[in-house]
Amino acid sequence: MKHSYYNILFFIFAIILNVYAKMTPSTPLTHDPSYEDVVLEDAGYLVVVDRENKQSVIDAIHNLIMENKDTYKDVEKFKQKQKDFEKERETYVFDYGDSAYVFEISHVRDTSMLYAYLSTDLVAKVSALPHVQSCSPDKKAKIE
Repeated sequence: MKHSYYNILFFIFAIILNVYAKMTPSTPLTHDPSYEDVVLEDAGYLVVVDRENKQSVIDAIHNLIMENKDTYKDVEKFKQKQKDFEKERETYVFDYGDSAYVFEISHVRDTSMLYAYLSTDLVAKVSALPHVQSCSPDKKAKIE
């Protein structure tokens, strides 16, 4: 009976490895300094912050966004985000706070991940904020 548990665990582990292998590219990803992600429009960004300072960073990012509304290329889309957020807020399972433009989406141990809707002009400012570990474009992954 003990051997069958090991066989089941081995089988599950093999499935996980197989799925993981299909999700990862065949060539390892390395940082190429000649290549930079350039986003030429307003976009969602993933901002990694210290969890204990999460709220102060959220407030700072929200204030930057509100002070720089005119830097967004599509002002109507910018305004619509907050309207949609207010309209659908009661249907959300989690409390995302008061802003449609920046909110926590996940946390692990001492780190929180925020979603922020930023104009291209704000990315460098957000990256330079204290307690911000990284700020990168939110990309959609395709699993084949």
